[in-house]
Amino acid sequence: MAANPTPTNPSELLAALMDMARACAAHGDAMGLKINTGPVMEAAVKQAQDTQAEAGRWKAERGAARRTFLEADAESKRTLGRCRLRLVMFYGPTFNVNWDAAGFPDSSTQVPESQDKRAGLLTRLAGWFGAKPELESADMQATAAACAAAHEALRAARREVLRTEIGLAAAVQAKDEALEHLRTRYRSVISELHVLLAEDDARWRLFGLNEPAKLTAPDPVPAAKAENCPPEPGCSPGNAPAMPAATACRCGDRVPTPGSICKPFTAWRSSCRTSPPTFPPQHSKSPPPTTPARPPPARSRWSECGFASMPL
Repeated sequence: MAANPTPTNPSELLAALMDMARACAAHGDAMGLKINTGPVMEAAVKQAQDTQAEAGRWKAERGAARRTFLEADAESKRTLGRCRLRLVMFYGPTFNVNWDAAGFPDSSTQVPESQDKRAGLLTRLAGWFGAKPELESADMQATAAACAAAHEALRAARREVLRTEIGLAAAVQAKDEALEHLRTRYRSVISELHVLLAEDDARWRLFGLNEPAKLTAPDPVPAAKAENCPPEPGCSPGNAPAMPAATACRCGDRVPTPGSICKPFTAWRSSCRTSPPTFPPQHSKSPPPTTPARPPPARSRWSECGFASMPL
C-alpha cells in the first residue's frame, strides 16, 4: 500500500494542502524547495477555497431563483382561475367556440397543468381581454393587465432560474479544476521531497506525510480455521470406536451392519439410533399356481338301483 495516497475527499484534500502550504512556507527555503514553494502552494489553496465559495454562492442563488419561480407559477394559476370564473359568466361552464377563441387549449375550460400551456394561455387571455374590455372585471382581477403582469413575472423568474443554473455549472467546473490542480500539487510535493529527503527522514512529518520507508500495511487477516460439526451421540468422526451390537448407524443411504465404524463427518452425514437395523424381508420364489382338480360327478338314482345309465 502506498505510504502517502492522494486524498479523494475534497475536504480532506484541502486540509492536507493547507498543511503542506504552511510547511513549504516555513521550511521550503532551508530544504531547497524550488518548484512547490510557499507562495505557489498558498495560491493553489486560495484558488480552491475561492472556487468552492463561488460554487456555494451560485447554489444559494439558484435555490432562491427556484423558489421565486414557484411563487410566480402559483400566482399565474390563481390569475388563470379568476379569469376562468369571469368567462364562465359569459360563455358557460362547457367548452365551446368562445372558449376556443379565448385561447383555452385541449378543448377544456380548466386551467392547464403544463407550465408552458399556462404561460401561453396568459398571453392569449391578455390579448382577448384587451380586444373585449367589456369582459374584464377589476373586482375579480380578471383583466388584460393582470394577465400580462403574471406572464411577465413568470418569464422573469424562469430567466433567473436559467441564469443561475448556467452560473452554477460554470462555478462547479471551476471548482473541479481547482481540486484537480490541488491533487497535482500534492503529488508534485511528494515527488520533490523524494529528491531532497531520504525515505526514512523524519522531516516528512512536517508536511503531514508518512516516511516512504514505513509503508502502511493493511490489517492482518485472521487465520481461517475449519471446524467440523459436533459429533452426534453414538457416532464419532474419524477414529470412532466400534458400534455396540444393539446400535445401528445410518450413513448416507446405507445401513452398515452392527459393529462397523462410522465414516468421518466431512464425508458422511451420519445419524445414529439406538435400535437394531431393520432389513427388508427376503422373499423366496413361489411356485406357479396350479389348477384345482374338478370334483367327481354326483351319482344319480339309476346307479343306486343297479343301472349303469338311464334306460332309453
